[in-house]
Amino acid sequence: MRWLEGFERCAELAESLSETCLVYVADRECDIREFMSRTRRWPGLDWLIRATHNRCLAEGDKLWDRLAQASVLGEVTFTLPARPGRPSRPVVLTVRAKRVTLRPKGGEAVTVTALRAREEAPPANVEPLDWRLLTNRPGATRAQATELLQWYGSRWSIEVFFRIFKTGCRVEALQLSTRERLEPALALYLVIAWRIQYLTLLGRAIPDLPCDAVLDPAEGHAVYVAIHRRPPPVTPPPLPVTLGWIARLGGHLGRKCDGPPGPQALWIGLQRARDLAWGMQLASDLHAQATS
Repeated sequence: MRWLEGFERCAELAESLSETCLVYVADRECDIREFMSRTRRWPGLDWLIRATHNRCLAEGDKLWDRLAQASVLGEVTFTLPARPGRPSRPVVLTVRAKRVTLRPKGGEAVTVTALRAREEAPPANVEPLDWRLLTNRPGATRAQATELLQWYGSRWSIEVFFRIFKTGCRVEALQLSTRERLEPALALYLVIAWRIQYLTLLGRAIPDLPCDAVLDPAEGHAVYVAIHRRPPPVTPPPLPVTLGWIARLGGHLGRKCDGPPGPQALWIGLQRARDLAWGMQLASDLHAQATS
């Protein structure tokens, strides 16, 4: 039900945001007959889902067989992000696409673009990536197929965001009993989760950005003092360097094999940075009172 409700909410939003392109992206759990039927109510809303069923086509053959016979549009190359127990690695996907008419069991026929992106030469002892996608968007050219794959690839960033929101901010542990109290808390934690993910990505994308462009000076000063045991420099350090120090407070070891810090080390480190900044402010206030 959550996939169907999410699609309806996206359709409602699309009506009030006529100049914005909204795309509903979902995983394999959304490859259900009810979703295919629901999309017919809003033909103008773009959607892209991961296929899991080898569905029957209107001509009588099967979806997987039709995709295997489709001509190759080209190759798409990107870097697969690291996950726990799996390092990042370059990936080359061979892309095929075909316009097909599905005939869901017990439902009306629906015409979609079926897309397959498969890793033909994966590293040894590594399971190849093999994505089968369904969408109402065209995908007859390499450029169109590449855009669809980029849309689906962005799903991982959304998963990371909600991991920060649920695990880092612990919103499911909130004990607020009314909607009037819960909604403002969720809104605040959404901003916090966004900030953590934003800092994680920004530190990797802009290496020369000074840390005070996005961090409170009190946070940066407190982290520098905690790490180096001396006053901070006049010129703020680069953001990636400062994020590395913050991640150390969150348990990131910073070895060459560890790669850049992830959101979990940063959300723990940022909490400690705020505590350090608060402690330094208290010490400064007490010192000012003692000397006045």
